[in-house]
Amino acid sequence: MHTHTLFLSKHPFVSCFSDTIPVGLKSCALLEVVDFSRNNFSGELPMDVFLNLSSLKTLNLGINNFVGELPDSLSEMMNLETFDMSSNRISGRIPVVRRVFVFKLHWLSVLFLYRNYWFMSGN
Repeated sequence: MHTHTLFLSKHPFVSCFSDTIPVGLKSCALLEVVDFSRNNFSGELPMDVFLNLSSLKTLNLGINNFVGELPDSLSEMMNLETFDMSSNRISGRIPVVRRVFVFKLHWLSVLFLYRNYWFMSGN
């Protein structure tokens, strides 16, 4: 039996995100849903943790304290259908305006980016 869902929402994590996620998560290729919302994760978003999860369809990182920009590597998550990064401290360009992001994420149908520090750019 394989686990397809990892739900760790509303846990009182205090350390940086990259220090809290088990290294073994990178080898859980069959995970389809990962929910780390409503924690106290902080720092820049280490997307490399999720890139090996080729079956991932839902990634919820909302209501944390992540900073920085969304990395271009997010576009490598080809099966992603739902991505929630709302209510963090992410800043910079909204990646949807980047052509590479739009054309690679064919299955993305739900994208929550509200309550962050975006600025609009046509480039």
